[in-house]
Amino acid sequence: MIRALILSFSLLCVCLVQGQRKERFSAELLNNPKAHAREIEGLFKIQITKKVNPAYLKNTVSLENGYAKYEISNAEPWYQVKETILPLEVSLVFSKYPKDFSFWQTNYYELLANRLKTLFDIDPELNDMNIVFNLVLETACDTEEEAKKLYHGILIKYRPLTKKEIKEKEAKRAAELAAGAPPDYSGVKRRVDRYMRNAGGMLDSSVYKAFDRNKQWNNALVVIDWTSSMYQYSAQCLAWHLDNIDTSGIKYFAFFNDGDAKWEYEKKLGETGGIYFGSSDNMNKVVRVFNTAMRKGLGGEMPENDIEAIIKSMEKYEDYQELILVADNSMIRDFDLWDQIKHPVAVILADGDWTVNPQYLNLAYLTGGSFHTGAADIDFKNGADSLIIVSGMEFVLDRELNLYVCKDKEKCRYMDQELAAREKKNLEELKNKPIYRTMHKDNYGGGGFRGWWRRLWGKD
Repeated sequence: MIRALILSFSLLCVCLVQGQRKERFSAELLNNPKAHAREIEGLFKIQITKKVNPAYLKNTVSLENGYAKYEISNAEPWYQVKETILPLEVSLVFSKYPKDFSFWQTNYYELLANRLKTLFDIDPELNDMNIVFNLVLETACDTEEEAKKLYHGILIKYRPLTKKEIKEKEAKRAAELAAGAPPDYSGVKRRVDRYMRNAGGMLDSSVYKAFDRNKQWNNALVVIDWTSSMYQYSAQCLAWHLDNIDTSGIKYFAFFNDGDAKWEYEKKLGETGGIYFGSSDNMNKVVRVFNTAMRKGLGGEMPENDIEAIIKSMEKYEDYQELILVADNSMIRDFDLWDQIKHPVAVILADGDWTVNPQYLNLAYLTGGSFHTGAADIDFKNGADSLIIVSGMEFVLDRELNLYVCKDKEKCRYMDQELAAREKKNLEELKNKPIYRTMHKDNYGGGGFRGWWRRLWGKD
């Protein structure tokens, strides 16, 4: 009883120190911006300037929108600092073009409201009366082309928290956990959902469906292909876990990007690297880990180091029960290392309802595991059938090779080319999506001639 009173008192003290948040922008204002135009403008301080350059602003996070757009392409910089800072001001930066306000005010309020909604979707705590909101209009533009070259986005000015304030936040979190309050992963869920939207959305929910059909998996180690064509598919694993946080059997995550930014000739069998780990008891860290894996990955090469990633993950974690691989149809570069895996592998093949690379089917078969697509579950734990039909393809067990092979050789003859063409198409589509802008940040100075030169001379 006394312990509970102490915990309650601690929580009360922390809340009083930090203050109660009162929203500056109500849902009514944001959903009906034209009807509340004057009221919305009254919540901003208006500033006029020639141009804004975020690079010269200290203690400021820059979230980019782009000209006449409201989606935010780079939310991660805010997530990386938000736990150790206090936001003071939020500035929404527009180019003042055309000069005559009456020509663009019709769409202006909708754009302004959508930018605010996108910001508060990233972090609802920014919708706070204690934070000053500025509307910054840039005037260094006489044409639309000049306007497009100006900065368009949201600037969050902050001050670092003191050691005492950080300790108070940590004390509050510890008191909540000690009192039995479940971790609040709503912010993490928003990040994962935004991540999938920026990668193209859940066009194919095969991974989500496979996990949802196999809720018996427990204490699972999930090894995830985190190369460019897999972002929207593999993120479904995290989305499913967060949607089923109380019953999910996932214990550990591992993300592999096929060697960070290495060139193909640098990738040695079993030593390619680019593998990152996280435990499900800290989903905030898991999201940071997969963003690191994404930034350091280059993508674009079809063969991948699936087996190495599984082996390294098994070495990293030992107290797991289920071993799950989430992969696409890309070729497995290191398939010959499969016999080092001394545990059944459940293989989830994303986007596998149109064709199947038999390497993944055989990985499940040879390890005594199981194979899963968006619509099918095949279990090899109790033996193997001589004929398997999956995704409209027939595979027969070749007893001499001890492998499943395509029954219709003609149908499978051009499968490699088909898979390569689809991989190339997926990557080209990804380049047009917001998430692509956050890739390649740590890759030897980027692509093109400069990237090649830095690689050649080992500059990193």
